[in-house]
Amino acid sequence: MKKKNHQILLSALFLLPCLGKLQAQYAAIDAIKLKPLYNASQQKFRSDPQSLVLLGTVLKDYSRPAWRTQNGIAVTAVLDEFENNPFLTGLLPGLTSSTEMAKNNAPGIAFAGADLQSVIIDGIARFIVDRMKQELQAVFFQKFYEKISSAEYRDCQLLFPATYRQLLSIGKEIYRYETYLQSLRNAFGNDMLAIIPNLDNLIRNGRFAVFFEQHRELRAMALTALFLGKQISEGKSPGQVFEAYDPYEADEATGSPATDAEKARTGMIAFLQQVSLSLKSNTADQYWINASQLAQLNDPVCLRIYLGLLYERIKLIDCGHSLSFGTIMTAAAGQGARLADYFRGILNSVAFCQERFRELQRPAKKTVSDYLAYFSAVTHFWESISTNEPFSAALPVSMQSHMQQVWELYGKTTAGIDNILTAYQALQEKKYGMLLSSIRSLYSLRYDPALMQADREQRRSLDRTMDFLFEYGTLMAEVAESSDSKQVYAAINRAAMPVGGSRVKREQFFNISLAAYGGLFIGKEWIENVSDHSIANSYGLTAPIGIALSWGKIRFCKDRRTEGNKSFSLFISMIDVGAVVSFRFRNDTLNEIPKVGFRDIIAPGLHVIWGLGKTPLSLSAGWQTGTNLRSVKAGYNEYNNSQSARFSLGLLVDIPIWNLYSRKTK
Repeated sequence: MKKKNHQILLSALFLLPCLGKLQAQYAAIDAIKLKPLYNASQQKFRSDPQSLVLLGTVLKDYSRPAWRTQNGIAVTAVLDEFENNPFLTGLLPGLTSSTEMAKNNAPGIAFAGADLQSVIIDGIARFIVDRMKQELQAVFFQKFYEKISSAEYRDCQLLFPATYRQLLSIGKEIYRYETYLQSLRNAFGNDMLAIIPNLDNLIRNGRFAVFFEQHRELRAMALTALFLGKQISEGKSPGQVFEAYDPYEADEATGSPATDAEKARTGMIAFLQQVSLSLKSNTADQYWINASQLAQLNDPVCLRIYLGLLYERIKLIDCGHSLSFGTIMTAAAGQGARLADYFRGILNSVAFCQERFRELQRPAKKTVSDYLAYFSAVTHFWESISTNEPFSAALPVSMQSHMQQVWELYGKTTAGIDNILTAYQALQEKKYGMLLSSIRSLYSLRYDPALMQADREQRRSLDRTMDFLFEYGTLMAEVAESSDSKQVYAAINRAAMPVGGSRVKREQFFNISLAAYGGLFIGKEWIENVSDHSIANSYGLTAPIGIALSWGKIRFCKDRRTEGNKSFSLFISMIDVGAVVSFRFRNDTLNEIPKVGFRDIIAPGLHVIWGLGKTPLSLSAGWQTGTNLRSVKAGYNEYNNSQSARFSLGLLVDIPIWNLYSRKTK
């Protein structure tokens, strides 16, 4: 039945031109004319095609003044004009939204119908929109392949090995990325699931071996964060994890003496381990002493005895710069109440952490929130070691800067643990964007920008890898998260930037083609009988179509490879469908646009166009006459009946339609 109604509506489109013009006279006469359209049982006007045409024709003369003599206005657009009329709104049929009609695949009803010219023009506009997106997507994946294949991106190869292997197997056919999209999507997902062990491999085997030999504490910090984060994410007691960890193993000493920075890092972790061990329980059911025993340590005398015993365990721990924790604790002993408050804060964080761990051991099914609460408690305990610490102020001025370095390295390791726990949380929730953000932070933790400033090449390489993680890693995360093909293509559209190129014009010595250029312009427009002295009074989206005569293989250096060639074109425009393209960028659900004729989009002109190397983008400068069609709306078009012309500058996407002639050499 629904299909039959659609056929009736379509038939009405062809009957409309034969009905003649219904001239409105007076409100009373028009009311009498519309009364037979009223359906008493439904208490509103009938919604069959014939009734809608008559209703819309009468009401059009009571709507916008510009519409009264204009063809091509949709009935739905006219009815929308009366939705706030307190008398008519209850009488109007439910067919009031052209957008809803599009969603329901119902054809629109317009006074002049959608003729063949409108269909062709709309089809051209859709083609330009789709090709602009496809061109950008193709070159995005081409650049993706080129970068991850380069030795400069060795760290990215280690971080995303499945993607790297998949792109290598595709090779030069990457421009056909849609054919391999499912395989790439699987590779993206596999790399996201394995990204934390991949990061461990990267830190151990990545680039800058010489740099990390000189700054082994940076490498060790990242490995420490990965180890502790992994163990804790598996639901192990933090006390057990700290006891099992060897802070000196991460340095992987090569026989050379440990630096002061290495001693500072290992010293702080050894201190934390001894604090954790000092609170160990003598029962098997829990690692740390219970809450009641922890509370007893708050007694001043009991706390003093505890600190004395702890001192014996930590006094020989070396922090570098001739500092030991024996020296540090001796100096801090004079702080009295501040030292006591510091250790009470640690005891409170231990009690909180142990309570969260106990909740995690209950037989009930664990949720992401349960793990998140536990991760937060562990981070809180780790941070309590450096919160309101009394040691720095107690030391002589000459040693305070050294102690500050100890705490800075400890703080970076704390940040690393927080990031790795966030990464594991993101894996649990399959939030790969959040996962990748944590991985970027962990990767940057491996480096110290201040230390790398001295070597500009190393710094540039680090920046390139970070840019790769942001640009291509974000795409990989979004595609891996996508649940259907629409989300995949939406992610690709967001990521595809103009970083690759349309090649034909640039790689041929001479080329003639039927071409379209779509993009943004700004310029000066002259309209008949309109005085405007502004320098630039016109801007927007343009999409001219015409003949392009192009000269390629233009380079400004001795390297004669085709990649990166520029081109120069003389472009003779014939029509411009920019108004329709602009509408289709905003609305691609409406089946048909209001009636448009070829005479409405004629725009002869002459442009000079410079094709940029390795990109589909081109710079243009040119003159062309203005089109009658100014803009397309859901239910009507806006026209300019005055003659106009413009000179404009543009940033356009090169869209070859039909290659007419090419010559590779002179």
